[in-house]
Amino acid sequence: MKNRNKKRLASLLLTLLLLVIIATPTMASQTPVNLGTTSSFAVLAGSTITNTGTTTITGNIGLHPGTAFTGQASVTVIGTVHLTNAVALQAKDDLVIAYNDAAGRTPVITIPSELGGTTLTPGVYNSADGTFQITGTLTLDAQGDPEAVFVFKTAATLITAAGSNVNLIGRAQFCRIFWQTGSSATLGTNSRFVGHILALESITANTGATVQGRLLARNGAVTLDSNTITIEKPIIAPLPLPLINVTKTASPLALTGSGLVTFTFAVTNPGVVALSSVRVTDDKVSPVSYVSGDVNADSLLQPGETWIFTGTSTLNATTTNIATATGSANNITATATAVATVIVTPIVIAPPPPVVVEPTITPLINVTKTASPLALTGSGLVTFAFAVTNPGVVALNSVRVTDDKVSPVSYVSGDVNADSLLQPGETWIFTGTSTLNATTTNIATATGSANNITATATAVATVIVTPIVIAPPPPVVVEPTITPLINVTKTASPLALTGSGLVTFTFAVTNPGVVALNSVRVTDDKVSPVSYVSGDVNADSLLQPGETWIFTGTSTLSATTTNIATATGSANNITATATAVATVIVTPIVIAPPPPVVVEPTITPLINVTKTASPLALTGSGLVTFTFAVTNPGVVALNSVNVTDDKVSPVSYVSGDVNADSLLQPGETWIFTGTSTLSETTTNIATATGSANNITATATAVATVIVTTVTGGTLPDTATRLYELFLAGVALMLVGAVGWRIRRRYA
Repeated sequence: MKNRNKKRLASLLLTLLLLVIIATPTMASQTPVNLGTTSSFAVLAGSTITNTGTTTITGNIGLHPGTAFTGQASVTVIGTVHLTNAVALQAKDDLVIAYNDAAGRTPVITIPSELGGTTLTPGVYNSADGTFQITGTLTLDAQGDPEAVFVFKTAATLITAAGSNVNLIGRAQFCRIFWQTGSSATLGTNSRFVGHILALESITANTGATVQGRLLARNGAVTLDSNTITIEKPIIAPLPLPLINVTKTASPLALTGSGLVTFTFAVTNPGVVALSSVRVTDDKVSPVSYVSGDVNADSLLQPGETWIFTGTSTLNATTTNIATATGSANNITATATAVATVIVTPIVIAPPPPVVVEPTITPLINVTKTASPLALTGSGLVTFAFAVTNPGVVALNSVRVTDDKVSPVSYVSGDVNADSLLQPGETWIFTGTSTLNATTTNIATATGSANNITATATAVATVIVTPIVIAPPPPVVVEPTITPLINVTKTASPLALTGSGLVTFTFAVTNPGVVALNSVRVTDDKVSPVSYVSGDVNADSLLQPGETWIFTGTSTLSATTTNIATATGSANNITATATAVATVIVTPIVIAPPPPVVVEPTITPLINVTKTASPLALTGSGLVTFTFAVTNPGVVALNSVNVTDDKVSPVSYVSGDVNADSLLQPGETWIFTGTSTLSETTTNIATATGSANNITATATAVATVIVTTVTGGTLPDTATRLYELFLAGVALMLVGAVGWRIRRRYA
């Protein structure tokens, strides 16, 4: 019976031991040594503080129980001196706790005493012979983790040689490096030391030694000589954000009836950090497959590389599809989207007698946009000029210009005959201004109407804003790399054809920056070759600031065509890129024999949506309000008008139904709004729909809100976890119950 009771008792004790083991958390990584109130002190001593020469200390100075601070007059203190007072006493008590904490850290890696010429990663280290020396440079690599902790323990001394250096890389921080010495520490002449010294006895900093950290002596003296000591935290530069870009082309861009369309996706890395896990998806094309571009076969999209993906789809209706390219770096996923529309004209078999359709003259409009200046430092006022022309043959009314980042945009000049009509050949000038404090790309939209048809054209401009970086003391001067800039404008002659014909495209490439560009070239997705004509004034093969180079190319067109020109040039190992778009309208020749039969075509409804976010950028997280402006650029009223958003719900109607008929009339603008709380950079897509003549019109708009993550130091984790208290209580109860049972049985 006694043996059985002993076995039960052993079983209960084993269970208790397991509970205690479970309650003890496994140390995945070291936490900082908790300095307590000592954390505000740069120098703390037990017996005396002695200074020779001019010394600067950023942080408090403390002494207890000693009272002598010799040479204090030549010490510049950015902090408070506490000599033998309650504050110094409390700091000394907290130093004892911190010293014992550092001395008891495990697991321990034993290494040779000489640290110079080595590179160490986070962990707890002790000396093979009880001392540490640094001759030359010791490198501490946090391997990208700013929370990493280094603890060095020595039974005796820490001595650094003259001119020695402790170098931090991989985002290591001085405030997370601790040196526990069993006796004293000595820093060599003109040495550079990093971390907190917790010495049992004394600390000596020889002439010219600098310390980024704390000198904390429990019992002995701290001796200084023309030193600089600081506990001020430096600013840790953020990791570079990954960037990705994708362009998408469809071949062919137009079909009759149905057919196979090949989509080509060109994915580039405009950033400075290589991207992993690069892939492309498309909401209408699957699969999208990688083809080529990984030059060094490392499965990383390097800055400057272009990867090509392709996919095919059989289309039998006009289709707009969205491609999404993603890639990752620094635990951040970069995303970019590209949209392409393929026009599918249904095959109409007209019965005899033949039908003569008198074509309505399609109005045309064009807009070019320039920004002055094209680049800013910090922030400033930018003036945007919009030149609106009529390349068609019919005059336009209701001509206006809007811009998604500039308001108002105002008419300036150009209506030569003051008839409020943009005549063919006229150029109307509009202007607007905006104060910018961040790099901004904005889109201008010019509209004008004729024959109950609204013509639309867009132009894009980007203004580069370089932020002003104010570095804290001591000042750090960062020489910025000058970012090259390039700009291209593209004109087609003629802008409209009947039937087919040869079109000449002229590309004017300028350098709005301050550094000359090499390897300047122009490509076009529909024109090849594009050839240089003139402009290199000094024949140095460099596009100098202020120069304009002319390129030309020709193409025979038989259908309405939109093509994209890309100009590139390089400087400072950075490639500048600019694009320009031109559309040539080709009206097919229709020969209709008599007798004429007029068939009234079904009017296709149209809808348009623009989307703005306020604010466009956040720090940390916050509430963003999205405003959706829905317009009807067509000639037939729309019913069942609705707006949805893949990241915002609900999206609610606000105003705009002027005649309260629940129909979005041509010319009306309906306003919808929605809000969302964002904690990371987000790109969302709004979709507006409306119906007429049993046809649903659809339009999309995209907005991106940049959310900058706030980073900072992490306080030491010294709190007792609730589950640890609970398990400890359970363990005590089990011990009590076992003891009571044993006592009762053997009483």
